[in-house]
Amino acid sequence: MKIALHLARTTRFLLTSGLLLTALGLTTARFWLLPQVDAYRQSLQASLSQSLGQALRIGGLSAHMRGFSPELVLSDVAVVDPASGAIDVWLGQLHVGLDLPGSLSSGELRTGWIALHGSDLALRRRADGEVVLDGVQSTEGLPPWLVATAVSNCKPAACAGATRSLAPTWSSPAPIC
Repeated sequence: MKIALHLARTTRFLLTSGLLLTALGLTTARFWLLPQVDAYRQSLQASLSQSLGQALRIGGLSAHMRGFSPELVLSDVAVVDPASGAIDVWLGQLHVGLDLPGSLSSGELRTGWIALHGSDLALRRRADGEVVLDGVQSTEGLPPWLVATAVSNCKPAACAGATRSLAPTWSSPAPIC
């Protein structure tokens, strides 16, 4: 009987402690870490530019909690042509939801979802049938983040306020979206 009572108290203590530590961690993230995320804008901009292989400009970076997962909001994102300085692709806001449980279990940062708000995108179908995003130089077709949000699903929530113009380079009956 004493063992069962001791086991019940220990379990209750561990559950309560775990709950309090989780609450403390989320509160720390919400009120201390997330408001300071704009300090990382330049390093994120450099990292994304290197990944894209093109110059990228991020006008603003903010973060907040969406449920139990953090959400990054990149504002006024532009892919810039380095030669002319012209903006090739402009994204009003890019919302990136981080997969907190997946990131913690894998040990690397994972995104849960990406949403575009107020963006102008021009997609073109080349003669070989590949769909490309105007302004983004890619040897592998469309970037995976765009396929997952704006093209494959075409969900209003994923592309709220976004303008997608679809311009094939030759007549093709196959729709892009």
